[in-house]
Amino acid sequence: MIPVVYSGTCVEIVNDYDALDAHAQDHKYWSDEKVSPVRKQIKDHYIAQQKRLCCYCRKEYPTNHNGVWDGEHVISKALAPKFMFEPRNLSASCKDCNGVKLDKEVRVNPALKKFPDESAHYTIVHPHFDEYGHHLKWLDDVVIPVTGKGIALIAMCNLIRFGNAAIGADTTPSTPEYERQVGKLVKLNSTEDEYDMALASIETHLKKVVGSSSES
Repeated sequence: MIPVVYSGTCVEIVNDYDALDAHAQDHKYWSDEKVSPVRKQIKDHYIAQQKRLCCYCRKEYPTNHNGVWDGEHVISKALAPKFMFEPRNLSASCKDCNGVKLDKEVRVNPALKKFPDESAHYTIVHPHFDEYGHHLKWLDDVVIPVTGKGIALIAMCNLIRFGNAAIGADTTPSTPEYERQVGKLVKLNSTEDEYDMALASIETHLKKVVGSSSES
């Protein structure tokens, strides 16, 4: 992904902040009205770069409207205000992923003084330094971790929420067979035929649930 390059008045705003002493840099400055053109340039750039896909869940949000998106700091701006305008620390995320991730630590070594500029410096899949598909696979709404980084990102952003919603995990009565078939969907070594059979079994279960509900 190509990092944002600041232009126009944004250059002066960012340079002025970066020139401050570390103790004077405050993450709350991000919300200052003066920073609004920088926030807009960041969002516009990464929404386009990511083709309107969230950097974490990779779900499409088919709008460029800035209000739908969050300007995401991979390393939380609250944890590291000095990296607040670092282009490689920025991306665009959906509000749900950003809201769950919040200020969780993503650095392997938070004590590192300079900006961590390699994949190995991060515990999760990084939008700039990692190839997303090498760490996570999606089977429709079911997310499959391929690496430890994939597992960490799933946990940090609660990416299983899509699969849970799809199978009605919070509302659908469960059975041992139902749970076994759902388990097949998340096994890394399942074959295409096994996925098809598991999905068919889950569909049959859900039809029974709907049918019994309508009769009651």
